[in-house]
Amino acid sequence: MRSVHWQSLSFAEPLWLLGLALVLVLWTLRQRHAASRGLLASRLALLGRCAAVVATVLALSQPEWTEQVPDRERMLLLDRSGSAEGVDVDALIDPLNAPSTDGAEGLKLGRVDYAPSPSAGTDLTSLIEEGIGALEGSADSRLVLISDGAHSGPPLGPVLELARAKGIPIDTLALPGTSPRWTLSSLDLPDEIQVGEEQSLVIRVDRPQAWETGRREGGSETRMLQLELRVADKLLRSNEVDPRGGEARVKWRPTVAGLQVLELRLLTGSELLASTTALVRVRARERALVVGPPAARELIRHALVTQSSPLKVVGREELSEPPYDDYRFIYLADPDFASLPQGRVDGLVEWTRAGGRLLVSSGESGLVVDDPRLDGIAELLPVRFPKTKKKEQAPLSVIYCLDRSDSMAGAAKFELAAAALAQSLHLLPEGARIGIVGFADFPTWILPFGELPSTQAAINALTGVEIKGGTSIYHGLQEAWQALRHDDSMVKHVVVLSDGQSTTTFSRHGDVVNLMRGQNITVTTIAVSEDSDRSEMERIARAGNGRAHYAENFRELPKLFLDEMMIVTRTNKVEEEVAVYPIEGSRMLEGLAEDMNWPSLRGYVRGRQKAGSELALATEEGHPLLAAGRFGRGSVVLFASELGGGWTADWQDWAASKKLWRGVVQRALQVDPADELKLRTWPAGDSLRLEVEAVDALRNPRGDLLVEAMLESPEGPAQVWTLAATGPGRYGGLLEIPDDDPRLLRVAAVGTTDPRSPAPPYGEVSARVRRPPPLEERLPPSNHELLRWISEESGGRSIERVGETLDGEARQRARRRRLWPELVKLALALLVLDVGLRRIGLARGVLDRLLGRSGDRSVPSS
Repeated sequence: MRSVHWQSLSFAEPLWLLGLALVLVLWTLRQRHAASRGLLASRLALLGRCAAVVATVLALSQPEWTEQVPDRERMLLLDRSGSAEGVDVDALIDPLNAPSTDGAEGLKLGRVDYAPSPSAGTDLTSLIEEGIGALEGSADSRLVLISDGAHSGPPLGPVLELARAKGIPIDTLALPGTSPRWTLSSLDLPDEIQVGEEQSLVIRVDRPQAWETGRREGGSETRMLQLELRVADKLLRSNEVDPRGGEARVKWRPTVAGLQVLELRLLTGSELLASTTALVRVRARERALVVGPPAARELIRHALVTQSSPLKVVGREELSEPPYDDYRFIYLADPDFASLPQGRVDGLVEWTRAGGRLLVSSGESGLVVDDPRLDGIAELLPVRFPKTKKKEQAPLSVIYCLDRSDSMAGAAKFELAAAALAQSLHLLPEGARIGIVGFADFPTWILPFGELPSTQAAINALTGVEIKGGTSIYHGLQEAWQALRHDDSMVKHVVVLSDGQSTTTFSRHGDVVNLMRGQNITVTTIAVSEDSDRSEMERIARAGNGRAHYAENFRELPKLFLDEMMIVTRTNKVEEEVAVYPIEGSRMLEGLAEDMNWPSLRGYVRGRQKAGSELALATEEGHPLLAAGRFGRGSVVLFASELGGGWTADWQDWAASKKLWRGVVQRALQVDPADELKLRTWPAGDSLRLEVEAVDALRNPRGDLLVEAMLESPEGPAQVWTLAATGPGRYGGLLEIPDDDPRLLRVAAVGTTDPRSPAPPYGEVSARVRRPPPLEERLPPSNHELLRWISEESGGRSIERVGETLDGEARQRARRRRLWPELVKLALALLVLDVGLRRIGLARGVLDRLLGRSGDRSVPSS
């Protein structure tokens, strides 16, 4: 049965109201015996019984009274820490305890007193967390934080997010500043400045109240203040400061390069009132080292001296001994890494890893990096070279077995294969031996096996070959084996090309391949088109310790022949005319016209772009010509051709050449902002806790990074370590500083844990840090800005008196009062009264009989 509501009165069981009809029954059945003492007494007794019945029936119907009442809850968070000492907090909150306070109706008032030990600092985060937990959850719940804003605990962000999620605003009431000491704000300096560059140091001087009340005579200040600037404990400047505090300025022009400690001291006479220090890196005029032949050096020198901040260029024929810390930029033209002493190799790698900018161009040396001692060089380059030439070229013999059967007649197939073969011949080293066998039903020597006189001789031999007959691959292999079996070359190789099905099979003629393998003759196969017998060709390559290639059409053959010759000859140089294609969006090409005609190159070093590197120029096949990448904190740019040499002969008179290299150098020197990295530090006992948050361009957390922290000091080497992952996109650790000297903390993403991942974020973030002082000395002066921020972030208000937290219309809640317990009590009371009265009347009648008082009580007859 649904409840029935009358305004603010409701009945859960309204059917019981029908019981009120019993009242009428009692009235009709009332007694009228002759012994009654009167009609009035009888009716009064009956009225009491009716009232008891009415109360019982109403109680069974379970009535409830509903009313709307204000429902407010305020939890006072009282800061009684050391920084708030001397403020009468209780006097501030007394107005809320007065019953007559506006808005106090329905107010539930709680309080959390925060009084840590003097050495514990002020942890507003824990205070707010405790206040949230103490709230009962009224319709209008608020925290009222009464504090001076001094905070030395964990970050407030997470607890304010919790307050917003729970819908709990925080009103803040700022206590007056009570700091017992002078304070100097931190110096706002860039991380790096240059020698001779004047700096205006701006600092805030905050005066304690005690100075204002205790240092006056005749209504004016009696002592003057001095602000001293010291560098390396040497006094450089002393300025007079307004005794009332405020902003002060000191000018400084550094004269010495390196990490320097600046100290500002506030004094009155010989009394030191406050001091602060800052660490700054002073760099000398930036220098660049260019190494290589004069023609290549001149092009890069011009690019360096025409920058907006020109670099001083030092030119050398050979790379000097490390260290290279005096150089911001190093250019190496056609370096022969294999001939460099190990100390120079390691010094170059470490210099780049620490933040150096390196530009490398190629040339005849071919960028040889396959020596194990050059692993660091191979790692820093943005291009991977799978195979490079050996320091001493080994003798080579190679025989090409070309299919000249009927299937090669259409669509100039044989001509395309011959042209592709001819393009790869320039990779053969001097003194190499070559032979070309054409096979159909029977093999024929197109070019007899012997030392190659010239590429043109091979082209002439391939011209006019008769295309006719079936396909017998193994007869061609037999001919190649006969020519190589007595050859004394260190490398002996056979390349087989076919587009059809062989009339001879491996099961019957494969012994010739096994014989080749026994004499260190390797066999590689190239199957062309879908009609070729790929499985048979792959079987030959496996048995011959070679490679099995497949091309869907004959236009893919030039690339396959080049790849094969590079592997066999172990060289990555391509000395032929190559078209250059710019990559749209490359930052190294900014300022160049998009429709520019790029001159061809006459040679380059072939490699593969590494994941995460930036590509600016490429060949038609996508091989990198100009690429840049990160290495540690530094960057590396690689030009896969040579500067000032024959490979770039067509670039010598190109009008845009200087503009191109000026842009490349500018991009290499550019310092990228660390927009995707955020660094936070806070005290943790005697150490510092540091945390780095890393995101990608879409603000998604990056959990695949290698994040490196570097701690530098004016004395001693820098400390470097990798931060551990602490959460999605978060990296951190504990930073222990051995002494009180300031340090410079620099953090950067130097790589990824997965080579397939995108490049790590560019740039680095830095902070000046030092060992935390004892907690009782860390307390900042009154921080009313922090209190305003807390109220804004939580949706609360900044108030000037505690009563303002009750301003505004109070939210109400429905308060229900159950009436049936009172009705039951009324019914029982009436029942007891009725029974009592009856018992008294009965007892009186018995007493009258015992005493012989029974008179004639009959009613006279009419």
